Order: sequence, then structure tokens, then C-alpha cells
Amino acid sequence: MGRKARATKSSIKADKPALPQTIFSLPLKEYNIPLVKHILSIFYQQSTFKKRKSQTSLLHKLAQVEQTLPKHQQEAVTQLLHHDMPITRAAIEAGPQKEDADGKLVRISKGKKLECEICLKVLPSKAFPQSVAANKCDHTTHICKRCLRQAITKSVEINPWDKIPCPFSTCRNMLEPEIVGKYIQDKLLKKYKPPQCPQPYES
Repeated sequence: MGRKARATKSSIKADKPALPQTIFSLPLKEYNIPLVKHILSIFYQQSTFKKRKSQTSLLHKLAQVEQTLPKHQQEAVTQLLHHDMPITRAAIEAGPQKEDADGKLVRISKGKKLECEICLKVLPSKAFPQSVAANKCDHTTHICKRCLRQAITKSVEINPWDKIPCPFSTCRNMLEPEIVGKYIQDKLLKKYKPPQCPQPYES
């Protein structure tokens, strides 16, 4: 009886389809459990995969999601992963954004609503900066202007003038002084060290 049960389990495992080499055009090695769970949480209740499941099991479920999504949502997830952008329900439902000849994202189209990755509010496109946060950034800023101002203000208070990071969660670029000056209030701007000065400001 025990042997039959073990044999049945083995045959079920053997019949399980192999994972594709990529999911949403991203190689499997680029995925980790938190990322997979985050994407799955958009389409499933977290209770369905809250138990300790292996990464392979979660990837199988993610591959199933890819196959069942409408084409424009598949393309949206693929683009979000490629550009290392926040993956939200609003961003997926909005579909893929336009890219230029170099594969970089163009300006946010008017009329679209997006979800701020900080306050999680779904807001019209005019509530978001219409350009990237820093000249070297290759992502569209999915942080609303209000949250962007708060993030930059907080960073200016604790960092040297030339070490103000882009508030985007996965970006490591530093903000240009003119961008910082645009978002901080006049009172704080007086304390902000101008870029031509070689040493950090001391109050």
C-alpha cells in the first residue's frame, strides 16, 4: 500500500511540466521568492501561497499566470521587470508604456492613472513628474510629486549635498542639484550646499 502511494506521488511529479527558460522574458535565475510572491499577490489572495512553498513551485504558478493574462498585461509585466519598475495592479492594467528607439520609456501619457509606489494612491498622470528623477536614470518615476518632495526633503536633512539619492526604490543614481532645489522648500534651500563648493555645508 505504501509503495503504491509513493509510486503514485512519483508519477505525479514526473508528469509536472518543466519550467520554461524565461517567464515574462526574464531568465529564471533573475527571480527570487519575494519578487515572485509580490507578482502573484496581485493576481491571487496571499493565503493561496502563504505556506512555505519552494521557489520552483512558485515559479510554476507564475508561469501559469503569464499564460492566462491578456497580451497587453503580459507586455506590461515584461516591461516593468525589464526596467526594474514597481509592479502594481494599476501599472499592469494600464498596459505597456511607449519606448523610444533606444528602448527607454517616454513620457507618461496624459489621462492614464498610475499607482504611487510610496503612498500607494492611484493618481492621474499629472500628479507624477513627467520626466525621470535624475539625468542618468533610465526609469519612469512612479512616485507622485508630493511623495517625491517629502523623500528629497528628508534626504537633504541627513545627507551631504552631493549624496542625495534618487528616491526610486531600486535606483542608485544621485540627483542633480537643480532637481533637488526644485523640490525642497525655500527655508531648507538656504541650508542646501551649492554644487560649486568643494566641502559639505556646515550649519
